[in-house]
Amino acid sequence: MRTFWLLVLAFVLPVAAGAQETRGNISGTIRDNQGVILGASVKITNVETKVSQTLVTNGSGYYEAPLLIPGTYEVTAQVQGFKTATRSNIVLGVGQQVNVPFTLEVGGISEEVNVTSQAPVLDTNSVSSGANFDTHLLESLPMFSNMPIMLARFSSGVNPNDQQVQVSQGNVDNTNLAAGTALGNVNNATGSNNYSIDGANNNGTNRRLAISPNADIVQEMRVESSASSGIRRI
Repeated sequence: MRTFWLLVLAFVLPVAAGAQETRGNISGTIRDNQGVILGASVKITNVETKVSQTLVTNGSGYYEAPLLIPGTYEVTAQVQGFKTATRSNIVLGVGQQVNVPFTLEVGGISEEVNVTSQAPVLDTNSVSSGANFDTHLLESLPMFSNMPIMLARFSSGVNPNDQQVQVSQGNVDNTNLAAGTALGNVNNATGSNNYSIDGANNNGTNRRLAISPNADIVQEMRVESSASSGIRRI
């Protein structure tokens, strides 16, 4: 079944937004009990696609894998003289920057330490606020007309309006959305809204969505809001 990643961005100031990037990155620092480890090998694997890439930490023990598609990842760090460490079940949402650090233990490289993430890793590098609605939430939360976009009103930074919204399958009457007619505006301010699906523009006319897929084919929806006129995703 084809799945989509929905991204809804609301900008408080009425400025033209740059192209929206749905891909994210995974980064972190490799350490031991004495300090950072340079030259460590870090392998990052997308669990769904099986695509992987290998990086080497710099002089500060830092690694970064940019432009990763959203999904579930496994990260493995190894270096001679230390046990190989693996962190699995790392969920990277649309446009997120996830920090995955390691503290390696002394031992043989053939010895392994495995850690399974039990909770989402927080994105501490973003200046925007918002919410991620992953597959579990989309399956669990009730939504009108089975359309995930209707959950955007519950996100941080969105001031929902109590007016009845005309909704039909695949379409939301979002005329003058930023002014609060439908889902709501951002902190009572004037601005603009941008929608994308898998990184492609999903803006319709009069601030409406061009397409609003139902929950059965959406893997994750992310809603972001920002008061900065300089926000761009590159």
